[in-house]
Amino acid sequence: MSEKDGLLSFLSHMWGKEESKVYLSLKPEPENEDSKVFVNSAPLGWPSEAEKIITNIFSHNASGKDVYFSPATYVDEPTGKNKESAKQSRVLVVDLDGYKDGQSAPDVALSLLEAAGLPKPTYRIQSSQKAAEHWYWILDKFYLPKEVENVNRQLAYFLNADKACWNIDHVFRPPFTHNHKPLRKNSDGGHPEVTIAYFNKEAFELSRFASLPPIKEQIKDIIRFGNIPPIDEVMAKYHWDNTHLEIFKNDKPLDRSNSMVRLSYFCAEVGMSDEAMYAVINDVDIRWQKFVGRHDREKQIADIINKARVKYPSDLFEVESTEEVMRPVVYGIKDFLAAEFKFDWILEGLIPKSSINALASRPGVGKSRITLQLAESLVTGKDFLGFKNCVGPMKTMFISLEMGGPVLMYFIESLVAETDMNLDEVNEMFRLVPQGEAMSLTTPDGIQFFDYLMEEEKPEFVIIDAMSSLAFEDLNEKVSKAIMTKLKQTLNKHNVTFLLLHHNKKADAMGKDKAPTLDDFYGNTFGTTDLASVMALWNPPGKKYTEFHAMKTRIGASPKPLILNGVDQFTFKIESEQEEEIHVGDGKEDTAIEFGFGSMAGFNS
Repeated sequence: MSEKDGLLSFLSHMWGKEESKVYLSLKPEPENEDSKVFVNSAPLGWPSEAEKIITNIFSHNASGKDVYFSPATYVDEPTGKNKESAKQSRVLVVDLDGYKDGQSAPDVALSLLEAAGLPKPTYRIQSSQKAAEHWYWILDKFYLPKEVENVNRQLAYFLNADKACWNIDHVFRPPFTHNHKPLRKNSDGGHPEVTIAYFNKEAFELSRFASLPPIKEQIKDIIRFGNIPPIDEVMAKYHWDNTHLEIFKNDKPLDRSNSMVRLSYFCAEVGMSDEAMYAVINDVDIRWQKFVGRHDREKQIADIINKARVKYPSDLFEVESTEEVMRPVVYGIKDFLAAEFKFDWILEGLIPKSSINALASRPGVGKSRITLQLAESLVTGKDFLGFKNCVGPMKTMFISLEMGGPVLMYFIESLVAETDMNLDEVNEMFRLVPQGEAMSLTTPDGIQFFDYLMEEEKPEFVIIDAMSSLAFEDLNEKVSKAIMTKLKQTLNKHNVTFLLLHHNKKADAMGKDKAPTLDDFYGNTFGTTDLASVMALWNPPGKKYTEFHAMKTRIGASPKPLILNGVDQFTFKIESEQEEEIHVGDGKEDTAIEFGFGSMAGFNS
């Protein structure tokens, strides 16, 4: 098949056989890597002008211009390539830029689809380097723009794709063209071709995607309309470059929507709060008359801010002051002693209720195994390795950020095989999230994903494997404090208890024969402050068991040391006759508790 026939076949799948208006877009200055300036074509007829469209795409691309198309079709007399003029679409699409920090690679996204029982895309288009792909699902018929947008957005969040490419009028590179961006050149200096990496000829009903988790509006709930700062104050507070200052001052640009989006991206990048961003977009909208007079004006502005916030999130959230002053509660000592402050254990002497705890070790010692066994005890209401269960059955969630669905399946099947869990009874109590990748609590989309789990599932106990996957950045002091702040806010709001799995520092040659201390906890100077207990696993050299050390405990007496044998099975059993072999720590923590946990070949996570 020739390139012309291949492109014609692709666009026919996108736009169908019904006569409609369609749009192409050009970037006339591809030498500018960060250019967001598109020049849209006049509306073209499809399929009546198919020959002209194909010719235009190839001729413009051959002249060094980057060519794009909009998968949607438009009304007979559109006012431009915009949402208002979009008529319908028979395509779902996501933009995967796996080479960028925080976005899924195609293989990771495929595993997410498989785990959720969702169909593979009809087309996978490689737009430049290997990890950059556009995915298209051809639908069985045309659907309204809002229906398609909603599912596009759900797919973008679920697959951790580009969160700014779900809108119905977004444009993408067609196959059989070339990517002229300077940083995308091949090793030989040529421009990479946009190719079809996969095609399966399938079309789907929109209902096939009904199992995708819903996406809540982020910014609409965050912005406090009525607490917007004056525009003069915003302009004075932040540094503006000449390009964006000229856009802001423009009386009425030709492409108002694109100009607003560019301004919102700039605002997010220089660190503006959502309220300050609203002040900027509100000011230009009053002058440009884009949304003025519309009943959904605030939502339209909020959508623009949301698009910028998820594409260019700040590293950490800056908490803005509110008009309502929080008044601390102060007690006299006698009144305090008379107040009802109830302390509860979950597992007596080990884990207190409504607290944040951590279990750490070097890789391959058995953290995931022991915590899944703990989860089984919690959901069934049983005691755990001699520790009394004080609360009975409780809803427990295991958020797996390191193991994806296939590996977690192996672990869960092994756990079920050795326990007497009634799966029908515990199905709603034992919740598993086979994420298999980071869920950053320092970015808006990660926080939204986390909040969705907490608000919709309402777990009582949450195990997170692992703490290092709660941020895309290294766990420095600023990042760790942001994570702990979010967990404490969630703890106070939902009365939930957390157990974080974490990694110890890599031991030097002298330290490999020594039991771990709090100093071995990665990020100990700032990562342990808010934890009720810090526990560690350690395999003594040459031993067939693993020791468990409570390196920090705020509450509870030291129980009798234990050695647990897990060599011949997935779950751990008490081996009391080996107690004399327990290694005593160096006393850096007065409340050190020592237990033993076995290690098992093939079950070392």
